[in-house]
Amino acid sequence: MVELAEKWSERNGYILIPFETKSHTGGAIYHSDVMMYIGTNLAVVCKDSIANGKNEVIESLGKTHQLMFITDSQLLDFCGNCIEVKDNENRLCLIMSSKAVAGYDNDQMKTLNEFYDRIIHSDLTTIENHGGGSARCMIMELY
Repeated sequence: MVELAEKWSERNGYILIPFETKSHTGGAIYHSDVMMYIGTNLAVVCKDSIANGKNEVIESLGKTHQLMFITDSQLLDFCGNCIEVKDNENRLCLIMSSKAVAGYDNDQMKTLNEFYDRIIHSDLTTIENHGGGSARCMIMELY
């Protein structure tokens, strides 16, 4: 799988930074969108969930983004499962669940509000408890 990602990265002008994750149960995290999201100017990362390649991920993201770190407990609140979108007026918005909003502390919410014109959230308890994902997992990205 890494070979395919390397080919794609090379052909599209990206540098691949492979890394491994670990969850609160000790196993790998099934999708990186659970433990981080990368917006236009802000990247939110649960660095404690990166088992191998942590320094490379943090260093690379830090070159182009302001970094905000979340804890393992915030990961379980789906604080890493957010997605940046633009509204009809081209303003940056951040979509997340209500559980994620409640999981961020006041300083983190202040940071998010500095980067986003609006934070959009909804109660996704059923999906989060039974579906294994949250807001970002429910949105298809088109470019």
